[in-house]
Amino acid sequence: MVTLLTSAATPIVTAPKVALAPGALKQMAVQVDPRLPATWDEAGHQWRMVAGRYDVILGGSSRDIAQKVRIRLSEGVLPVR
Repeated sequence: MVTLLTSAATPIVTAPKVALAPGALKQMAVQVDPRLPATWDEAGHQWRMVAGRYDVILGGSSRDIAQKVRIRLSEGVLPVR
């Protein structure tokens, strides 16, 4: 199983387990709900993205980190579903 974590070690996606031979590579795509890194604005009744740099960590768990990527998110407002 592969887990995608934020820099706060909060799991945001768990992908199905993929069997690979030693040294083999496989490209996978995962979709992340854009509200997960957002915060709820009570006064405005909307989801707000806080601008900044975030670490996205890929591994079997928070103790088994295979890759870390830093991304930058822009400030924004997300639609309420």
